[in-house]
Amino acid sequence: MERFGKINLIHDDCMNYIRMLPDNAYDLAIVDPPYGVGIGKYKKLGTQSAIKHRRYTVYKLGDWDAQIPTEEYFNQLFRVSKAQIIWGANYFSGVVDFSLFSWLVWKKPYIQDTLSFGMGELAVYSGKKPLRIFDCNHDGNRVSNNPRLALANAKIHQCQKPVRLYKWLLKQYANSGDKILDTHLGSGSICLACHDGGFEMTGIEIDADYYAGARERLKRYQMQGCLEFS
Repeated sequence: MERFGKINLIHDDCMNYIRMLPDNAYDLAIVDPPYGVGIGKYKKLGTQSAIKHRRYTVYKLGDWDAQIPTEEYFNQLFRVSKAQIIWGANYFSGVVDFSLFSWLVWKKPYIQDTLSFGMGELAVYSGKKPLRIFDCNHDGNRVSNNPRLALANAKIHQCQKPVRLYKWLLKQYANSGDKILDTHLGSGSICLACHDGGFEMTGIEIDADYYAGARERLKRYQMQGCLEFS
């Protein structure tokens, strides 16, 4: 485990960590497990982590998308966290009964309905809340010369979610002082949001390249100071 302020990063299989945790060790888990639907879909684009023109080089996909979570993963996730937000829950309905969960939607920025990929993504929240929608098209998604905003938007993962989405999730579903868990860290966008919001969190990533990229992204982001949590 490496610690960066209130952010803990672990390069390992998440199961090795969460199996050792006591019950309710975290207040909220925000997780984005692989769905297994895009295997072999993307071109490998290299493994460099240098920032070029304020953007990271995109990492290879490897075989991460084949690692579909098991029933044990969800059982452990529910055991170690008091509440959960699970992206792609519509793909896991055969493993977990989400009928008592609340749904939320991320509407992606300016996706044409003629394209072959989705205009948004679905997630569930384990508590009772009305349906919520985060719309990138109407939430200040803009180009900026601010180097810290450029880091926030740096692309290192094919399925990367924006930092502003995670800030919105934390404002909607977390309480001040909550401990946050992410078992599939990916690009580390949640780390940047938790840092700006003052949340303690632990992020786990099994892929060495993604872990290195997320780690470097967080370090550079923290060196730039702090943006308003909005």
